[in-house]
Amino acid sequence: MRALLTASVLEEALQAKDILYSGFVLAAATAIAAHEGRSGDAAEYADIFEETAQDRQLVSLYLGDMAEPLIGIGRANHLEDLIRRARPHGRYPQGRLLQAKALLAESRNQPDEAFEHSTEAIRLHEELDHVFDPTRARIIAARSLIALGRDGEAAPLLERALQDAHSMGATLLVNRVQALQTEQGAAAAGE
Repeated sequence: MRALLTASVLEEALQAKDILYSGFVLAAATAIAAHEGRSGDAAEYADIFEETAQDRQLVSLYLGDMAEPLIGIGRANHLEDLIRRARPHGRYPQGRLLQAKALLAESRNQPDEAFEHSTEAIRLHEELDHVFDPTRARIIAARSLIALGRDGEAAPLLERALQDAHSMGATLLVNRVQALQTEQGAAAAGE
């Protein structure tokens, strides 16, 4: 799996004149390194992304991919800086920005704000007939509702997220939803 993003691919991305390609590779490298527990590498890739992504529109496109890894490696302030810099043009990048804001709010234990941002992201992405991004946003919205003690309202969001994740073959999202549903069921049984 690590062979997927070798040093040569990263080097090529950094030397490329195509900012979309380098932004994509750096966002992916950050996420993979964070997932593998390589926080130092993830932080380095995130720093390079910030240095090279001077295009504020580009920052908006990749915030949805960068948000979770940055929070996971303890760099919420870095994410906040990227959010401030972002200037989305169009509904898709606006939705990605809202998703990042929702994750940041969730990481700061602000479930009301996380719910607000995630539901607006769902609306924007559904207007574009997207499935993946609204599914991710539904998971955030459901977690926010659970944090607010509104489990009953979270259940339909989780059901829809599970249905959409299955339809896309997005196993990681399926696993996340099922884990939340299991936690919800265990919490309800313990009451």
